[in-house]
Amino acid sequence: MNDNVQIKYGTILSVGLVIASLIWAVAFYQSKLLDDTLSVTGSAKTRVKADVVKFSFTLQRQSSEGRISADHALLARDRDAAVAFLEKEGVAKDAIQILPPLTDEYYSNDTSVRKYTLRQQITVQSGEVDKITTLASRIQDLAKEGAVIQALPPEYLVSKLAEYRVSLLAEAVKDARARAEAIASANGRRVGGLKSAASGVVQVLAPNSIDVSDYGQYDTMNLEKDVMVTVRGSFFVK
Repeated sequence: MNDNVQIKYGTILSVGLVIASLIWAVAFYQSKLLDDTLSVTGSAKTRVKADVVKFSFTLQRQSSEGRISADHALLARDRDAAVAFLEKEGVAKDAIQILPPLTDEYYSNDTSVRKYTLRQQITVQSGEVDKITTLASRIQDLAKEGAVIQALPPEYLVSKLAEYRVSLLAEAVKDARARAEAIASANGRRVGGLKSAASGVVQVLAPNSIDVSDYGQYDTMNLEKDVMVTVRGSFFVK
């Protein structure tokens, strides 16, 4: 009986040693593999000018109970005047988007009558960046015709981000290799081929900004901006 127990324990011990040896061999192989690669992050950046502008403004009128219909008619007049102004300035009709009017009730110290704010938003999106920028600075001219206007700053966009990304990825890989070579040479080693690479999100930044984000940044305030991409590259080292 004791012999059987010893045989069982011996078998278990042998199997355990084999498994431990396999685990050690795998770990050793992985450590050697890690020793033979070097992972670094490279980046590339270029300065671009926005080729699309988006400009939004809201026409607004105050109204009260019993006057909503009449004041909506005035708001419609304001809208028509705004569209006429845009078209007179050379803005194409298909570049103008008019949202439906909204009516919001607001509260004041005077509770004897309900009061409302009537609003209608108009947005212009165009590739004529300089023209729309100049027009945006003059949109308050419409206020002279009785309209109350709330305008947002123009948003400057880049329509060719996909193209910039492709060209910058190659430069980012070169930058990653240069960094890897600097690190490897300091340890008496040489960089071989690229094992793998993963690109980060595209960053559209204000000029000379370093305010990057893991989810990507998109500056819309500046006409000129920096487009940047990063690449995490793993290189074989010898």
